[in-house]
Formats: sequence, structure tokens, C-alpha cells
Amino acid sequence: MAVPWKDLATGDKHAARAHSLLLTLTYPGEYPGDWKTWKTHLDSFRRAMAHRRPDGFGAIWRMEYQRRGAPHFHILLSFHTAISVQGLKDWALCTWARIVGSGDSLHSRYGCDVRPLFCRQGQEARLLVYLVKYLGKSDDGDRFGGRIWGGWYEVPQVIRCAAVFRTKEGFTEFLRRVRVWGKHSRYLTKIANVAGLRMFGDGGSILSQLCRGLPGVTTYML
Repeated sequence: MAVPWKDLATGDKHAARAHSLLLTLTYPGEYPGDWKTWKTHLDSFRRAMAHRRPDGFGAIWRMEYQRRGAPHFHILLSFHTAISVQGLKDWALCTWARIVGSGDSLHSRYGCDVRPLFCRQGQEARLLVYLVKYLGKSDDGDRFGGRIWGGWYEVPQVIRCAAVFRTKEGFTEFLRRVRVWGKHSRYLTKIANVAGLRMFGDGGSILSQLCRGLPGVTTYML
């Protein structure tokens, strides 16, 4: 939520170069049944990517299961500079096939999907909904595969505003306002007795409204 996805996304669905890309890694028809082997393969891909991009990158990954029971990995990549979409796809296909030891010619051609992170102007909310669907699907099965999500290195984050509370009374009233403001949220209605919290939005307008008239509080736009 703290990542400025709309700033990282491209406005061209077919862009040849992009700062952020969506990558999916799948297994061939025959795949290992041991989840530790899956994670070893994923980590090998991470290390290969780090070797290819020494200038740095960040990523969020999510593991899911296909109907046939094979795992696949969704990876949201963010690079410091725009990179070639086709170049990454060609490299990922070859690298992933080598890591998993695939001898399947179809897998060598279709084992990876790479596309730029795309967002039309004015539709940033739809982009976030898509990412939640892409990375946040639930698995109702009873399969155990270890950790099903994680991050690599640092993905850009932005903090746009902050509030400093100098009295306990002011902070207590602020938390009460947050609970009332979020009366339809199962998360916000439970906020109480916390040392601090991070809120996500489009700037400082909501924060300024929540802090208006509170004693001993100062808001900052960063």
C-alpha cells in the first residue's frame, strides 16, 4: 500500500520498456513434489536476477497452485531504470528452464509470462484492485508449501505526510476519530492503545481533517 504503483506503472500496455513488470513462473508437465525444492528454485531465480541486475531491483512474490497441483509464482518486479520487457522475458525463459531442469520444449517457450505493469491515467484505483487480485488470492486447500509470499530487496515506498503528537490526550482522541471514520472497516474499528500507525491515502487531506482541533499535534507534508 505504501508503494507508489501509479508512478511505477506505464500508460502503454504494450510498452517495450518499463520500470515495473509482472512475471509468472510455471513448472513443466513433470515437477518436483517437495515444496522445499520449489523454494530452492525460486531462490536460485532471485540470485540469478541479482547477478543480472547488479544495479538493484525489488520484488514481491506470491506462490499459488494450479489445478493440476503444480505451484507457480507471481512476481511483481520494480527496477531503478526502465528495462526491456522482451529482453527480460527471453532471459527468464532460459534461466527458469535451466533452474528447474526442464527438458520440455513447450515449457522452454511458455514457462514464463512477462508483461509491463500497466495503468491508464485516472484509473489508479483499478490498478490496486488488480494487484490485490494478482498477489492476494487465497488458497482454500490443505496443501502445505511453506511460506506463500515474500519480498526481495527494497520496493520503492513513499510517505507523503506525518503527524507528531505531543500529548496523550490528543493521540487518544485521534484514535477515536479513526475508529469512527472507519466504522465500516474491521481493521480501523479495532485501533486502540497503539504506539503509532501508518495510514494509506492520496495525501494529507484526510490526516489534516482527523487532526483538526486536536491539542499538541502538528502535521507535516513530506
